[in-house]
Amino acid sequence: MAKNSYIKTIEDKVIFPYFITMDDYCYTVYQDLSKNYDKTYTKKLGHFSKFDNAIEKIATHKTNSSDYLDIREYIEQYKEIKESITKFEVNI
Repeated sequence: MAKNSYIKTIEDKVIFPYFITMDDYCYTVYQDLSKNYDKTYTKKLGHFSKFDNAIEKIATHKTNSSDYLDIREYIEQYKEIKESITKFEVNI
């Protein structure tokens, strides 16, 4: 008997304009480009077997959207973006 695959979506303002879908097999990262078009438009950035790799793709893509004067500045920006995605507090 075939196993049912259900797609779930992770959307958060921390990763906007990106979002992640997940199913039984992988995580897929998309970039929402709708603001540049008259209709809904998304760009698939990749499939990943681990959630951490999907987060790293978003951090890398966000970092690569700017120019940098040196490698240190690039690495610092990457670390800052990745930390902003992964470090948060849950208040209960």
